[in-house]
Amino acid sequence: MIYSDTELAKLLCDGDSKAKKAFQIHYQDDLMKVAGWRLYKPYRDEKLDKVYKTQKKENIKITPDVTKAYIWLSEQMALKACKYKGLVPFKNYIRSVMWKRTTTIDWLRHHKGSTQIIPRKIIEQGKLFEDITRLKLKDKFKDDICNELDCLPVEFERVMANEHVTKFLKKRNKYGEDRIIKADAFHQPNIVDTMVGEGKESKEFDHADKSGIISGGMIEKPMFESDQQLYLEEAKNKIKEVINKCLSAKERGILKVVISERRSIEELIKDAKSDNIDLLGITSHKEYDKFYKKCENNFRDEIRKIYKNLDRETIKHFFYENFI
Repeated sequence: MIYSDTELAKLLCDGDSKAKKAFQIHYQDDLMKVAGWRLYKPYRDEKLDKVYKTQKKENIKITPDVTKAYIWLSEQMALKACKYKGLVPFKNYIRSVMWKRTTTIDWLRHHKGSTQIIPRKIIEQGKLFEDITRLKLKDKFKDDICNELDCLPVEFERVMANEHVTKFLKKRNKYGEDRIIKADAFHQPNIVDTMVGEGKESKEFDHADKSGIISGGMIEKPMFESDQQLYLEEAKNKIKEVINKCLSAKERGILKVVISERRSIEELIKDAKSDNIDLLGITSHKEYDKFYKKCENNFRDEIRKIYKNLDRETIKHFFYENFI
């Protein structure tokens, strides 16, 4: 369908999905250039998902953050269409808005979030609570946060379940991980036809995943071969022996109560005070987080004396599973 300038602007403003897709197809190169050159410019050594080639044969590096910028920009341009008055051609108007410095500033505010002020009630819970909250404000996902902070998924969930964190993030629409536009309402650039990788076309990538993010990747081999699996099983059978060697009975007891019995740190500290039990100096979430990390590091150092090839994530999971 062919739209006039005013028709397209009105339909975009009204949120018409067909008009949005038509707009994204027609201005695909502009959107990708602004997203990959102005809003988020990948670092030189940053791992790339793929490369997008424009009609003018310009290459744009695609990373997860460039993809987020592309999606955000498409949404914003639909909103900016509401202000179109028809005084100039729509393409001139929308391109000038796209490349404006103020659009870049708006993206930075959206992408980084307002991280200057974290409520005292969250900070008092410990550094992990503060760090996870700050990263959630930057639209980071669970896996990215756990990797960056070197924390377990269960630690992440414990922070996200905190009433102060939940209230603070929900108020800013930063709590969940489902804010990406769904694929049926969002046109994906035709990456399969325009991909280049190391000097040749790539055909290993899908257009989009169910969440609307450009996705891709070659089929992975199974994670473990038979000898690797045996190696892991052998290491797993040694966990209890190694933990008993590197941790004291009191340290093991505290971890068992918190992890296995799922008791909150506040409850543990309160009961310890009333029963006059020594918690090895743990009086807050922050101190418990330090205690947990110390125990985990001790386990890692000890297990690697026997099994040098275990990666950090496997060691972390082995350690945690021992106390479930």
